[in-house]
Amino acid sequence: MHFCQPGARRTVNDPRLDEAAGEFADELELGKARIVAKQKIDFRYDFSDDWRFVVLVEKIAPPNTIEKPTVIEKRGEAPEQYAWD
Repeated sequence: MHFCQPGARRTVNDPRLDEAAGEFADELELGKARIVAKQKIDFRYDFSDDWRFVVLVEKIAPPNTIEKPTVIEKRGEAPEQYAWD
C-alpha cells in the first residue's frame, strides 16, 4: 500500500512478504498513518493477480464514529476472488 503525498511516497508492506522490509500493515495503526482528506492511496492486492486500486480519502471521521464505507465509482467487473466463494 502506498500513501501518496505530493513529493513523498510511503510504502506499507504485507507482513507475509518474506523479502519486504520497512513498515508492515499489521503493525501500523491507521490513525498514525498520516492519511489526510483528499489524499489518494495506491492499494495493491493479491500479488499473483496483481489487482491495483486507487482509493481517494473523501474525509476523515472523528474518532469513535462508525460510518459504512461506500464505493463511489468502479470500472469493469469485479473478478472472482476464490473458486470456493
